[in-house]
Amino acid sequence: MPDVLTRLAYARRVATGESYQTAREALVRDRGAGALPAATGAQALLESMALRCLGIGEEFWAHPMGIASVRPAPDRVTVELDAFTSSPYYPGRFYGRAEHAGRCLLPHAQHGDMHGMVGLRIVELRGLDLHVTLVGTASRMILRGARGAGWRGQLRLYQQSTSASGFEALYQEPHLTEAEVEHLEYYPEESERDRELAWLGSGLLRRIGLFRSATAAFAVRPWVDEFDEWNVELSYPFTTTMDHAPLLAGLTDRRLGLPLRVRSTTCHCAEPRSATDQRRRVCRIELVHRDELPGVLQLRFTSEPAGWDASGPRQRLASAGADPRWLDRVLPAVAGGR
Repeated sequence: MPDVLTRLAYARRVATGESYQTAREALVRDRGAGALPAATGAQALLESMALRCLGIGEEFWAHPMGIASVRPAPDRVTVELDAFTSSPYYPGRFYGRAEHAGRCLLPHAQHGDMHGMVGLRIVELRGLDLHVTLVGTASRMILRGARGAGWRGQLRLYQQSTSASGFEALYQEPHLTEAEVEHLEYYPEESERDRELAWLGSGLLRRIGLFRSATAAFAVRPWVDEFDEWNVELSYPFTTTMDHAPLLAGLTDRRLGLPLRVRSTTCHCAEPRSATDQRRRVCRIELVHRDELPGVLQLRFTSEPAGWDASGPRQRLASAGADPRWLDRVLPAVAGGR
């Protein structure tokens, strides 16, 4: 019978996407920090803001939000990125995930117009690893590109494109720039929201693997809405059962999950549905902190209407490097053709 460490390593692997050996070594190394350590302070803020940026857009990736796995530690997190991002508008067209991540994350400004993550700075570039932090803090995130990602080349192209567009790249500045300070002063509610929701966004990032291992969704898209709630939409074809239980169990697990409880559930799965139903069916489950900390997580399980053509999403996912066996599981209606 497997010992406790072995069982825990396998369970952690399901949540993070890391290998069994990596999970086991982390459990031994970080003994005392918990089976899946939580980030706090600036570290949690960095991770939460990064997840929100990384999930922006309608792109398709081989893994949820373009993140193949994470390696969480008490004082840092390593985020292993997918190799490719597939365009949502042009089937078969794809580009590097590192390129897409850089455009979303790295701060740049023009006449006070801010883009990217305010305060994000590059600390170190080592092989496939781009180390970033929030300026003035000890936070650390390691963005690990796929082989051939070429961070140096990506950064060079990024510098050239921002300069050509009249923007100033800010990711090497030693302090907050004037543009960043003005942005924070103009949008104080945004900064407050980011701090209040940091525990939740960071917790989701550190359990990114659950959105693949515990669901049959073909796409996972996060955003923070005007009510300061984290939303995660999971998309399913008409023919696939939207089983909510495994994801809820993983997210609320007492040892490896988050301190969440279900506040409300709106589920339509038991309602009859005809083969001509043209409505998208959406089940919503809201979760909140067990100790009433600010922040709401809304999970949206969305089923496409009858007759929905899955060939486009399947082609885009294949272009992004998705495993064909996984594709046949999440888009079974087109496993043999359409």
